[in-house]
Amino acid sequence: MSLLNRPTMLPKLPPEQRAGLFRELFSFLAILIVGSFPQGLLLALISLWSPSLSHVDLLLINLFATVFMILSVCLLGRHLRSRPANGLGLTRAHGWRDYLWGAAAGVLMLLFSVLICILTESLHIQPSPSFPIGTWLLFLAGFLIQGASEELLCRGYLFPILAERYSLGTATVVNSLVFALLHLGNNGVSLLALCNVFLFGVVASLCVIRRGSLWLACGMHSLWNFTQGNLFGISVSGLSPLPAPLKTQPSEAHPLWNGGSFGLEGGLAVTLVLSLAILTLLLFAKATHKTNKK
Repeated sequence: MSLLNRPTMLPKLPPEQRAGLFRELFSFLAILIVGSFPQGLLLALISLWSPSLSHVDLLLINLFATVFMILSVCLLGRHLRSRPANGLGLTRAHGWRDYLWGAAAGVLMLLFSVLICILTESLHIQPSPSFPIGTWLLFLAGFLIQGASEELLCRGYLFPILAERYSLGTATVVNSLVFALLHLGNNGVSLLALCNVFLFGVVASLCVIRRGSLWLACGMHSLWNFTQGNLFGISVSGLSPLPAPLKTQPSEAHPLWNGGSFGLEGGLAVTLVLSLAILTLLLFAKATHKTNKK
């Protein structure tokens, strides 16, 4: 018997109630393309019209433009699969509480990753000489949107498609693999970086299974990115260092720990933290399963 209990948003349907797998995967690709195209087009047009914009300005625009992916999943997804917002995991029950718990978890996991890098002397941290608070707050808002967009696409839309047909374990592995492949073109990507992004997808999937909604995963994802980029000034999945109150210099002698130009997600520190998070979630699920059987 599986240790993972299926939440309402991840039912396993009998064959006669399922849409064709090819149609389902086509709908996912359609949503991905429709959400990505206006984002890329907007960035291209802005770059042509205002070539003097800094990389920080372009990164901010890119983060806010991920709202197109949210709209694509919510609007096109509803048309293709007749899935309302709560069917995508955006349930109202305990939403804010779960989001804040997820945000706290994202910050703590990132802090543990930084601590490991400090202990291995692979990061050197000092106060930043300048810190634009207005830009910092804009990045917070941008990462809230960006984290939600990726969670909606992979855990809100793709995950239920897979869970309708296969075990939760299989659905978790496949959606996390797709999530990792979406980062394949990022700057500084490596095999270890892709493995870590996959592990992050597993953690997020287990959070969705545990809570039966996306809120916990969204909070964790957004604040993980924001803490990494805008608290420590570390590259986020290959993005250039961002405005932050701290200036972090990765040691060139220890890229295996600090992840090099990809950021912490490309290093062993994050591998250890995410592996521990997965183990903790599975042990918690096992304990809950035993309690429910009594």
